[in-house]
Amino acid sequence: MKDRKITVNWLFLIIRTCPKTLKNLHDSSLEIFNKTQ
Repeated sequence: MKDRKITVNWLFLIIRTCPKTLKNLHDSSLEIFNKTQ
C-alpha cells in the first residue's frame, strides 16, 4: 500500500503543478479513446 500512496501523492503534485500539461494529456487520452471506439 505504500507504493500506492506514493503514486497518489505524485499524481496530486502533477495535478497541482501542471494543469496545462494535464489538460493536454487528458485531451490526448480522449483522442486515443475516441479512435479506439
